[in-house]
Amino acid sequence: MRQNLLQSTFKKANRKYQEHDYAKAETLLLKCLDAKFRESDCLNNLANTYCQSYLLSIHRYCVGETSTHQEIGEHKKAFKLYERAIELNPNHINANFNLGRHLLLRPNHEDKKKAMKYLKVGVLLSPKDSITHYHLARCKEAMMDDDGAIEEYTLAIQLDSSKAEYLLDRASLYEVIGQREQVRIDLDTAISLFPEMDAPYLERGKMKLEDGNLTGALIDFSKGLAINSESW
Repeated sequence: MRQNLLQSTFKKANRKYQEHDYAKAETLLLKCLDAKFRESDCLNNLANTYCQSYLLSIHRYCVGETSTHQEIGEHKKAFKLYERAIELNPNHINANFNLGRHLLLRPNHEDKKKAMKYLKVGVLLSPKDSITHYHLARCKEAMMDDDGAIEEYTLAIQLDSSKAEYLLDRASLYEVIGQREQVRIDLDTAISLFPEMDAPYLERGKMKLEDGNLTGALIDFSKGLAINSESW
């Protein structure tokens, strides 16, 4: 009976998280943790609530509202919870992925090295999860491993071709390393798959302009601006 009640509490916490009621989700998850029920899952989910609270505080700051010190501190608390979840269960897919992707957002080199470690574990545990390959690609790119990043972007695209950011980020890296023909191929593919997006048209227009193809550039710029007149 007690296990059933805790399972119900855990599910309710997840519902509250989906409803963006992070305070209630936190309260329910802490009850489960106190009872040592699904500890690693609770720690991971609790960390997620703290990260969302932190992101909300950033949004409020951007629109001129005040963020509380508590919300800012919760982001640091989240990292410790992810680490505890992994200590309890080193094969916890979500905790490894979440800790890796949040560490990747930090500016210093050491955190990106740690992110690489956790994201690699995530890929090993869930090799067919495109989003983990994508974040590992971004991590490798940040660590200046261009070949490794291209490989991971390519795997992400092969696993899920419905994500425009995978193609566009690979195209951006191809441009950085001077592989213009590959950039062109990725932009052409992005336009065929996502004709409602302005970015691929505008990027291809810039390339055509650089190549001296003024007519082609004008056509692509016009299409991009027709989709989003605020692009430029």
